[in-house]
Amino acid sequence: MDLVLVGHTHGGQINIPFITNLLLPLKYDKKYKSGLFEENSTFLYVSRGIGTTLLPIRFNAPPEIALIELK
Repeated sequence: MDLVLVGHTHGGQINIPFITNLLLPLKYDKKYKSGLFEENSTFLYVSRGIGTTLLPIRFNAPPEIALIELK
């Protein structure tokens, strides 16, 4: 697989430097909360999206709409 596109992490939704990663309840590796990654020749893009959860706020996790051009 060359490309994996995923979302629904909200980028952590509330990011307080040095504290959020200690509290972040991700089931998988915390480094994948948002952004572009390459592992074993496979690219992974994790979108923060534009929504929120029960708390209708975002702090230091700006919403995004990703535009990905495939060639």
